[in-house]
Amino acid sequence: MSHIKKRKVPCTFVVRQSGKKTTMTKSYTPLSMIDETAGATDKDDYKTINAEVVNIEQERNGNVQLNNEHETPVTIEPKNNYAKAKIQRLNHWSEICKKLVSAAKEKEAVVNFKCQDCGTEKVDLFRCLDCISWPVICESCLEIRHQFPHLHVFEKWMHGAFIGYAPPTKPWKGRKHDMCTTDYMKDIVVIDDKGRQHLRTIQFCSCEEEAITLLSYNLWPASPKTPHLAFHIDLLRWLNGLLLECHVSVKGFSEALKARQPKLYKMLVTKEGEEIYKSLMAETIHQFRQFVYQMDYLTNNFPDLDDGCTCPACFEV
Repeated sequence: MSHIKKRKVPCTFVVRQSGKKTTMTKSYTPLSMIDETAGATDKDDYKTINAEVVNIEQERNGNVQLNNEHETPVTIEPKNNYAKAKIQRLNHWSEICKKLVSAAKEKEAVVNFKCQDCGTEKVDLFRCLDCISWPVICESCLEIRHQFPHLHVFEKWMHGAFIGYAPPTKPWKGRKHDMCTTDYMKDIVVIDDKGRQHLRTIQFCSCEEEAITLLSYNLWPASPKTPHLAFHIDLLRWLNGLLLECHVSVKGFSEALKARQPKLYKMLVTKEGEEIYKSLMAETIHQFRQFVYQMDYLTNNFPDLDDGCTCPACFEV
């Protein structure tokens, strides 16, 4: 009978010695190539070796199972302070996450129909999403809190849920036009710093351009003459920062404003607010960026000031 050479298969083991991992590679004959007449001892040895390999793979994947009750599970301790701090932060977040979800759900429901300001029982209750806290108050208290010009969004408790509510607002009037006889009212679509659209009635006067009046309310007009749309200056400053640092396109910024709004929010107030991108690209954002530059560097009024383009480390010839 001729001798057949048996091919061996290499197996890799991970051995821990004095807290350090050591990789060892050994070669073993597969079970299918072992002669059946070799005896039960060789098969049992191979089964033991094969089980060790499977246990090592399970330990790598984090799926360690105990074969008998006397074995103890292997716990991986963090090697450095960064890993310890990360595990500690994850544990703290897992503890507080359920409490945060529970507290947020409590804010979305009305427990008792009492105004949290005056304490009277009311059927119609409201809340403001832009105030620091969201107390459930009555309509009279809501008007007292928002008697001055604002761009806040309200919700009303109806049919077991809070639904968007847009009450009529008072016209925005300036003190400097009280004595004018050529003042007039005009509806303006205002886009606030969060991208939401509001319809406001603003007082204008023939003695002052409409763009100047809008600037007094911290608004930037979408057109220099007879504007019907205005942007909050904080929104345009945010767009300017994204253009400089993140290279975000104006089109992407306009679409992101739409995606930011809730599904039940009425995004478009009038047809003027349908095309925010076109309004911004009609020289609006470019003129605003020039305005910001001129406000930061007052070189037009004071030529001796630095315009931001001079290197302080260079020598002047």
